[in-house]
Amino acid sequence: MILAIRSAFLYKLVTRHLLFCTTDTREALNAMIRLTTSKARQDFSAVVEAVGKGERVLLSRHGKAVAVVVSVEDLALLKAIEDRGDARAARAALDDAEKNGTVPWEQVKADLGF
Repeated sequence: MILAIRSAFLYKLVTRHLLFCTTDTREALNAMIRLTTSKARQDFSAVVEAVGKGERVLLSRHGKAVAVVVSVEDLALLKAIEDRGDARAARAALDDAEKNGTVPWEQVKADLGF
């Protein structure tokens, strides 16, 4: 089991897309185990056990979601999604460079005052 340290990414992902979620997705988020960080620290073995059984555990501090504990499989899926997005952005950047050309590094430095 892995503690998802990329909590800012996950929190932004959830909050940014929550408005566009289906009812099923919202129910899944609501069904997620929610714990304060202090409670999770006190009973971390139970958190790990729950994640091992396929649960996701949302951790909060002062009422704000700060992290999620997920399985290795879930983390691999998130990584694959990020990789696809990165590949898509790289292809778009290469297409743009081919279409519009590039700016020499010396010009970029001069424009920025370096």
